[in-house]
Amino acid sequence: KLEGWSWAGHDKDVIRLPVTSEPEKIGSALRQAFECCD
Repeated sequence: KLEGWSWAGHDKDVIRLPVTSEPEKIGSALRQAFECCD
């Protein structure tokens, strides 16, 4: 699943864009994923 999240590591600004209806939820999930697999 890290491959699917890799884009966020390089373009964190993407999370701020209105791409999804729950950007905060995705941001939180990404944070947990990076912390867990750091």
